[in-house]
Amino acid sequence: MKNIYLDQNVLGFIAEGRLSIKPKEPVRLIFSNEHLKEIARGDRTEILDVLRNLKAQRLWIKLDSSQRITDDWVIDKYIDPEQVYFEHQESESNAVIKPDAVTGIIATLFGSQDRSVIKDYPNEIAKTVGSSLRGIPWLDDAVVKGLEELLKNTGDETVRLLSDYQPLEMRRKALGFNKGQASQFSNSDNPLRDLWKHANAHFPAAITAEQFYGFDCMYKENFGYEKWPIFLGVATCYNLLNAIGFRPDKGLADSSRVPANISDAYHVAYAALCHGLVSADTKMCEKAMAIFKYRKIGCGVVNISEKLKAKR
Repeated sequence: MKNIYLDQNVLGFIAEGRLSIKPKEPVRLIFSNEHLKEIARGDRTEILDVLRNLKAQRLWIKLDSSQRITDDWVIDKYIDPEQVYFEHQESESNAVIKPDAVTGIIATLFGSQDRSVIKDYPNEIAKTVGSSLRGIPWLDDAVVKGLEELLKNTGDETVRLLSDYQPLEMRRKALGFNKGQASQFSNSDNPLRDLWKHANAHFPAAITAEQFYGFDCMYKENFGYEKWPIFLGVATCYNLLNAIGFRPDKGLADSSRVPANISDAYHVAYAALCHGLVSADTKMCEKAMAIFKYRKIGCGVVNISEKLKAKR
């Protein structure tokens, strides 16, 4: 059985009638929780009908007893997508930290010079966590207030550290990548290998290529990991390639684009657990192919963008 992961844009084109896919055994079409997040974010519930017609099945990552991501994963038997969607929405509503709380921080890390996107972060993160903790009956209000103050102080320090963060172009230059230069490595037979050689020659560092790309996170112990899961490694590497300018996604420093760009990283990480990835996003495909080549991940990548253009 071959597991084929469909990017969100593929499902969107099917919903719009611009594309038709007829799965045949031994092919199993796969989606993930990241699709469900995008459906909710864009109010694209018609995509649930597409998943139903395709008899698509969800792949999910197993968590350990401390809710950490593992290298184990499962593909559910077929369940109606609407049921899966509403169960996921209920689970998301119980999350303590909402993704919107950190989009400004991520945009700043990707070079945003608009400091207004992070000015509310300390208060928002403290308020969000505090409101969740207040729902615990046995937790004293003084303890909650103390934790809120701690989070606000930590948030203030984070904002202070980011206030002098350089634009992305300047940080890329330190690694020897002028505008558009990193993307030129897409013609290499192993882009990540050659990107590392180039960066390390311009800015020698006491780290390995695996650490540079995020496959071996240098701070994994801080997150409770002895070994960094491949899922997180692929997602981290995707974001790193964006950061250095290798076929970068649009609007990296735009806080409104952060959720979509982070979703792309997770889609590629899920696809790494499958036999194939189908997408109409050329830049995503090129980053995915480079990552899979470097890590010797047996996932093929099919870019259908030209097929869609030919149908116009």
